[in-house]
Amino acid sequence: MFFQRCIDAAVENCTTLLDKLATTTYLRFAPDGHFVFASFATAFLVKMMRPDYRHLLDQSERDKIVSLINRVVDVMGSRDISIDDKHSAWLSASGP
Repeated sequence: MFFQRCIDAAVENCTTLLDKLATTTYLRFAPDGHFVFASFATAFLVKMMRPDYRHLLDQSERDKIVSLINRVVDVMGSRDISIDDKHSAWLSASGP
């Protein structure tokens, strides 16, 4: 199914950021693209929580996605990753 493949790709993007990149000290100096890709992936996952797409995910999958999104926001907003208030990670985590 097309949507499931998109969801899987977005989840994989987020888990790679969390489990591989954020565990190193180098993410702090990563190109902005790393944070932009994770931001778009989480934005897509948030959109998949809309009632229009409720039939595509069961409640346990929705709970896992919400938890994953929260973890991404927490990591990108942490001062271990964000250098200052103008850093892409901080801006992505703090929203508009």
